[in-house]
Amino acid sequence: MYSQLEEFYRSNRSKLISSIRKKAGNVVDAEDVVEETFSRALKHWHHYDVSKPLEGWIVGIMHNALADFKREERMHGMPGLDEPVYDIEERHEVKELVRSALELASDRDKDIVRLYYSVGYTSKEIADIKAISPTIVRHVVSRFAKNIKDKWHKVSTI
Repeated sequence: MYSQLEEFYRSNRSKLISSIRKKAGNVVDAEDVVEETFSRALKHWHHYDVSKPLEGWIVGIMHNALADFKREERMHGMPGLDEPVYDIEERHEVKELVRSALELASDRDKDIVRLYYSVGYTSKEIADIKAISPTIVRHVVSRFAKNIKDKWHKVSTI
């Protein structure tokens, strides 16, 4: 029953992430939007009209998921930590900033940040594991990223 959706997911996930990366703000947020899209598609599969193209239905769901994500972002101010650090010395400084920020974080927030950045789980997966909403996960991750960016800005402008 879900094999068509599963095949579409496998074949088009990367393409969908690429198509909304700029609108989402970064790759991590685009991945979250795509994961949310397929979660919604699975939940509402019984509404899919098989006489119409699956891609159009998925793109419509993705458009709504992105709009919801951007609305939450505006409400909660959630930037991503999406700029790579290439310089070895800068990388070491960022590692120290991350380490110090993790030391100050609560155990719950440490777990969320580690699952998100180290393990690579999506906000939805972490929310399921921690029994909290994906919005809370995104808020914790974005607050952590903003904290690191603010500290980095202070260090780099000295």
